Amino acid sequence: MAGAREEGERWSQGWRDGLAGFERDLVARGAAENTKRAYRVDLEQFATWAGERGLEPDAIVYRELRGFAAALSERGLSRATVSRKLASIRSFYAHLVAVGEARQSPAELLPSPKRD
Repeated sequence: MAGAREEGERWSQGWRDGLAGFERDLVARGAAENTKRAYRVDLEQFATWAGERGLEPDAIVYRELRGFAAALSERGLSRATVSRKLASIRSFYAHLVAVGEARQSPAELLPSPKRD
C-alpha cells in the first residue's frame, strides 16, 4: 500500500519525503541551524499527529489543521508556541505547493492564535 509504514518506521514515505524536501529547501535558502531545528521539531510533531490518524501530507485539509491546533492548546501550550507551530506548517505547505507536490495549501486560511 502506498504510504504505508514499514515496521519500526516513524512516518510514512509521504511524510519522510515531504519533510526531507522541506529541509533541503531550508538548507538551500541558508536557514540558520536553530531555525531548521525549530521547523524540524514542529513538523515532526505534526507528522506524528497526522500519521497516528492515517493522514498523509496531501490528505490534510483545513479541518485537520484546526484539530491539531486545538490539540496543542488543550495540552496547555502557550499561544506563542501554537502560533509558531502553525507558522511552520504554513511554510511546509507553501513549499509543497511551490515544488508541485500539493495543489494548494490547507493552511492558507489558518489563523494564528492571538499572542498571550
